[in-house]
Amino acid sequence: MAPQNAHPPSLPPTVEEAYRRKCIQLKERSKEIEEENDAYRLRLSRLKRQIQKLRLERALLLDQISKRTSTNVEDSEGSPSPPPTPQDKPLRTKRGHQSQKEQGRATNGSAKPPKRPSNAFEIYCNDTRPVLQAQHKDAIAAGEFRIEEELARGWKDLPEKEKEEFQARYERELIQWKEAKESFKQGVKDAAARERSRARENRTNRGSRNRFEEVQDDEDADDDQDVEMAEAEPEPGADQDTDPETEVDENDGAD
Repeated sequence: MAPQNAHPPSLPPTVEEAYRRKCIQLKERSKEIEEENDAYRLRLSRLKRQIQKLRLERALLLDQISKRTSTNVEDSEGSPSPPPTPQDKPLRTKRGHQSQKEQGRATNGSAKPPKRPSNAFEIYCNDTRPVLQAQHKDAIAAGEFRIEEELARGWKDLPEKEKEEFQARYERELIQWKEAKESFKQGVKDAAARERSRARENRTNRGSRNRFEEVQDDEDADDDQDVEMAEAEPEPGADQDTDPETEVDENDGAD
C-alpha cells in the first residue's frame, strides 16, 4: 500500500483566494452582529428604566386621582363644612358704611365665584364609585380591592361611545360654568360701579355741607362785628368834649 499523505493537496490559487475572501466577509459580518447585539442590549436596558419610571409615575397619578375624587365625593354628599376659623372671619371695619359688595358677602355666600366643573373622568368616578363601594364592601374593608385602580382600569376599558357621553356632560357643565362666571363678574362690576357712584355723591354732599357751614360762620362773624361797632358809637347830639360835672357847675354859677 502506498503511504497516505499527511497534508491535503494544495488548492489552486483561485480557489484559495476565494476562500480567503469568504473568511474575511464572515469575520466582518460576525463583528457587525456583535455590535448590533451590544446596541440592542443598551436599548433594552434603557427601555427597562423607562418602564420603571412610567410605573412610578402611574402610581403617583393614581394616588392623586384617589385624593381628588375622594374630596369631590365628600363635597357632593353634603357633609357640613367646619365653622370658619378666626383667620377666615373678616375683620370689622371702623367705618359705619360698607359697600354693597361687602354686605352681600356678609349676608349670603353667593358672592363666591362659581366652582369649575369636574372633567369627564371625574364625572365617571363620581358615578361609578358608589356602585363599586356597594358591590365590594367586604373586599375594600379587607384591603383586597383597590377602588382607585379599578376606576382607572374601568375608564381605560370603557367604550368610546360611553366616554363621549361623559365628555358631553362635562362640556355642558363647562358652558353653564362659563355663563355663571360671566354673570358673577358682571355683578361684581355693577356693585363696584354703584359703590363708586355712592362715594362720589357722599363726597359731593359733604363738600356742599362744608361750604354752607363756612358761609354761615362768615355771616355770624359779620353780625358780631356789627354789634360791637354799634355799642362803641356815641349817642347822637352828645358833645364828646363836655364833662357833665363841669357843665353842672357852670349852670349853678350862672344862677
